Amino acid sequence: HTEEAEELERILLAVMEPGNERLVRAALATEILGCDATALDALAYDEALFFDHLQRFADYRAVWEQRGFATMFRKLLRAEGAEARLLNLERGERRLTNVLQLAELLAASAREHPSPDMLLRWLGDRRRQSGADDAAQQRLESDRNLVQIVTIHKSKGLEYPVVFCPFLWDGFRTSRRDTPDLLEYHEPDGTAVFDFRPNREKVEEDAVQALRRDETAAETLRLAYVAVTRAVQRCYLVAGCYQRLSFGHTTSVESTRSMLNWLVCGDGFDAGQWFGSKLEPAAIDAAWIALGAGCADPFAVAPLPDLSRQPALAAEPVAERLSARSAPGPAALSWNRSSFSGLVRNLTPDAAVADHDTASDVAIAPLSERVEGPDPHDILAFPRGPAAGECIHHLFEHIDFTDPAGWDDAIRAALAAHPQGSLPDDADTLQRQLRGMLDAVLTTELGPGVCLGRIGRAERLTELGFTLPSRALRPDSLNAFLTTHGYPAGRLDFQTVSGYLSGAIDLVFRSGGRYFLLDWKSNHLGDTREDYALERLDQAMTEHAYRLQYLLYSVALHRLLRLRIAQYDYDRNFGGVYYLFVRGVRPDWTTPQGPAGVFYDRPDAAMLRALDALIDGVDPGASA
Repeated sequence: HTEEAEELERILLAVMEPGNERLVRAALATEILGCDATALDALAYDEALFFDHLQRFADYRAVWEQRGFATMFRKLLRAEGAEARLLNLERGERRLTNVLQLAELLAASAREHPSPDMLLRWLGDRRRQSGADDAAQQRLESDRNLVQIVTIHKSKGLEYPVVFCPFLWDGFRTSRRDTPDLLEYHEPDGTAVFDFRPNREKVEEDAVQALRRDETAAETLRLAYVAVTRAVQRCYLVAGCYQRLSFGHTTSVESTRSMLNWLVCGDGFDAGQWFGSKLEPAAIDAAWIALGAGCADPFAVAPLPDLSRQPALAAEPVAERLSARSAPGPAALSWNRSSFSGLVRNLTPDAAVADHDTASDVAIAPLSERVEGPDPHDILAFPRGPAAGECIHHLFEHIDFTDPAGWDDAIRAALAAHPQGSLPDDADTLQRQLRGMLDAVLTTELGPGVCLGRIGRAERLTELGFTLPSRALRPDSLNAFLTTHGYPAGRLDFQTVSGYLSGAIDLVFRSGGRYFLLDWKSNHLGDTREDYALERLDQAMTEHAYRLQYLLYSVALHRLLRLRIAQYDYDRNFGGVYYLFVRGVRPDWTTPQGPAGVFYDRPDAAMLRALDALIDGVDPGASA
């Protein structure tokens, strides 16, 4: 058991439920993610910032489901800057090592516990167990006492007690490959040149190649300088000459022209002259020996030790001929899962967080510019933002519409589950605001013969989840479809959905023998009846692409009813769609277009069947 294990469990719980504000706040408060009290308090007043956090956790959940725990956790550490944050804490290396070791254990366990909830349950069980096995014991937090193999580039700015530079002797010069139409180099004054001319004179070409050769030599020397200056106490170089096979015979020309040898023997040679020199290996070796003899004690030259060669092992006979197994069939195509929020993510960050509410109020100036605010006990004065939306949804989900006697208990439960950050003295005001909203919304006639206060529990389904198979839903096809049928949703840009399209409908209810779907909206559009008239609702529906949302929900309900109702007929059984902007729904607020705060539509049957076919990846003209 470590503090990091407890914090990691809190973070993974938030990833599991990215829409749960309390869990996300608890995760952000960990030292791994590093939100202090001031930053957490600021989230209560900055809806956009808080929804950025919610969106990231929703993204982590999607990566976990689609690509596994290890990929998700690497993404989380990188996006949240967790490693650097932990290293800056006291005992930072110890804490980071604990986190990384826990991640390794979780990744290994994920093979036996593939689903997120199973893996979380495993972590919780292990945290509560004593006497963990060796694999779960804390490992050393630092490898600074071990041999580290690093590139010269990566070592820049670092120091090591002892450094070995085994390859600076290499005289091989890699050729700089350009495209046929491009020659890249630097002028002597450092000006970068990109030469696209098709025909160059040979003299000019030779001059450019000389510049490029000098650049390469200078870069090699710079890297050599970086390498030999990393050591604090001692640096070992391998220097001298070697032989390599070239065109059937051995030669040492390449090694004699290395830039390391130029440092010792190149006095009076520029780069061009050095690469054309013909010094013998003996002269190179003599120069190194003389350098060692002429320097003070810290510098010494010694021959390399002889290698002790081991005889090669004789191959053992193989009893049978081995062959690779052939694949049983073609590899399965990749698939993915998306939702309404995934489809509209490029349009607005609000819609990307949750299907049922928005991060902020619709950006439309209220028609009323009243100095005084609404009645403090009116739902118009209820707090705004994600916590408020979750509270209102929780309340409608759990009450019995036909039993007002139980509403007060349900209100207290909703406020406890989704606190509004208010003082205890405000509790009575919040309860009165929500009670007034229920009295108003559930007694308003939404349409002919439709009143939610008459809908019993047996006539409704709440939070109806669905998963629709989708073969290849492409953004261009969906954009064209919506434009053709007059449903504006902006320019959608999403990854082609080849797998499943999922979501959850707030409410499905039956009234007058027909089935309706309904979505609660807590957006604050203003403080007067006119602010919730149809024109304002249309603007909100367009801005947040809610029409696309209810079209997808309608397809899901259409498919469900088609399976459950014998001789199902859309025109007879499907009642339509209600979107209730609950702050403006009340019996005495009516407009020329109907009750305030109530948006209603009933998609055309042929259009809905075409969308059903489009999602399914078949000809949109096919029958449902």
